[in-house]
Amino acid sequence: MSKKLLTIFSLLLIFFAMSCNNKSTDPIPPLKDSQYVGKWYEENSNGIVCEIKQDGSIDLLDETGVLVSASGTDVIKEREAVFKAVFSANGNTAEIVFTFTSAATGSMLLDNVPPPDNIITIVKK
Repeated sequence: MSKKLLTIFSLLLIFFAMSCNNKSTDPIPPLKDSQYVGKWYEENSNGIVCEIKQDGSIDLLDETGVLVSASGTDVIKEREAVFKAVFSANGNTAEIVFTFTSAATGSMLLDNVPPPDNIITIVKK
């Protein structure tokens, strides 16, 4: 009887250990493969502002190219259609909150810019 109990306990322990090892600890970027992937432009000036990539990362852009990037894991979903991205460069960090009103319109709220210049209305083209 004790041999059977020991065998059953051992099997349960092995199955438990195997199930624990199968868990993925890699976070899934919230914007990965989303409807928001694409190039976004400032609504009034048609200047390119950012690009959300398939992997969920975000590049901030200007007419000369990429200014700074946030990896997909540096983007946090705060609410439905609201995402906060943390950008880091040269020891400085900045947060930008992206609020999407549709798959092709939204806004960017810049944390280190005083109002009213801290909100940029964006459109996807």
